[in-house]
Amino acid sequence: MAPITKLASKTSTSLIGCVWSEQLCDRGIELLKSELSLPSDVPGGMPEYREVLAVSFFFKFYLYVTQVLTQSLPPEQLSGMRGVSLPLTGSTQAYEEVPDEQSQYNPVGRPVIHQSAYQQATGEAKYLDDIPTLAGELHAAPVLSSRSHAKILSIDTKDTLSIPGVHYVVTYKDIPTGGSNVNGMFSDEELFAESEVFCYGQLIALVIAENPLIARRAARAVRVSYENLSTVVTIEEAIKSNSFFNYSHTISTGDVSVLSDCENVETGEVRIGGQEHFYFEPQGCIVIPTEDGGIEMISSTQALTTCQLLTAQALGIQANRIACKVKRIGGGFGGKETRSCVLSAAVSVAANKMLRPVRCVLDRDEDMKHSGGRHPFLAKYKVGYR
Repeated sequence: MAPITKLASKTSTSLIGCVWSEQLCDRGIELLKSELSLPSDVPGGMPEYREVLAVSFFFKFYLYVTQVLTQSLPPEQLSGMRGVSLPLTGSTQAYEEVPDEQSQYNPVGRPVIHQSAYQQATGEAKYLDDIPTLAGELHAAPVLSSRSHAKILSIDTKDTLSIPGVHYVVTYKDIPTGGSNVNGMFSDEELFAESEVFCYGQLIALVIAENPLIARRAARAVRVSYENLSTVVTIEEAIKSNSFFNYSHTISTGDVSVLSDCENVETGEVRIGGQEHFYFEPQGCIVIPTEDGGIEMISSTQALTTCQLLTAQALGIQANRIACKVKRIGGGFGGKETRSCVLSAAVSVAANKMLRPVRCVLDRDEDMKHSGGRHPFLAKYKVGYR
């Protein structure tokens, strides 16, 4: 249900002294529903399923104990104790045969198997986080902004650094001399937020620890104090406040100057909602400092060159001292073309600071908060006709 272990202490206390019976089971289920409830916006989604899952485990335990005590479970309840045995799945694909005269070098219409199909279908395909742990490797977890627009008043890491296994908290102050905290595809954002955050999920710091569980626990212990500022959330609010990018793109067909002479003019608007890329494999990278002060990077990215250039910009070193590698990515759809490079640059700052390999693989909720997605659009049109 969550990344941490929680003991249902209220349920346990309430059931002490009860007689083992169906009434105990019913009471335990109701208590668990109340004690282990999840909000509708819980990270990871599916709160109803996760709540039922906890209750199901309790019911399975009840059946097991009842069978041990009485040896007389009804046949229809015995299945609740057993594991689910699934048969080996199979599939077929129907396709039309190509004409005999078609060249053997013409693939159109032929059932050509993807080069990695067998490895991916059997689970043998290796992705970023399948790479074995390196000697001396540390793990990074992000501290993300919980405000859309705010001043950063303070960052308290005292509780974080007191957690066993935590090594350091990386911020903008750890950008090396000659490097730059100004980053991104258009050099219009900060790698680590300094004094102000401009969006929910903006990176403020990276917590470095012995393993990812400690790193994430420690990241939640970082206390950031904010002073809220005015926000622009919708497209209409941006238009009203004259908040535009300094570049534009125009699609124009025909001579629009004659619209005023048209007998009929129709106007309207079209909206396109935003979209999360939702690739199977979340954003991640492994960064290894080299002996000559360079960087070796393994990243789940669609843009190796951009990763190289943004990392060089952050560290203040030549791009040819940064080697970037990728074997395969578990989906991208454009979502790993730019944002993966910003994450890789930030982790490179951490590896450069620690002088040890650093791995960072985001959780799904961290990924969706930090990486953004496809933007919503509002298009207004005017059409003239006779």
